[in-house]
Amino acid sequence: MLGLDIGGTKTACVEGSVRGEVLQRVEIPSHASAPFAITFPVIVRHVREVIRTAKNSNRTIAAISVSVGGPLR
Repeated sequence: MLGLDIGGTKTACVEGSVRGEVLQRVEIPSHASAPFAITFPVIVRHVREVIRTAKNSNRTIAAISVSVGGPLR
């Protein structure tokens, strides 16, 4: 499972097991004031990195969950 936590100060991309174990975690600054067109490709790059690392360890990402906190426009 892959979880994406997009917050105002940081974005975390986490691979977890069905038992709730954190298998890997990548955290980057969110740069909330930057345009979405700049921020989104950075997030995608990190998601792909987590998926690639899981695959290299013979694990498959079966589900993705996204959490976005705070007011949205």
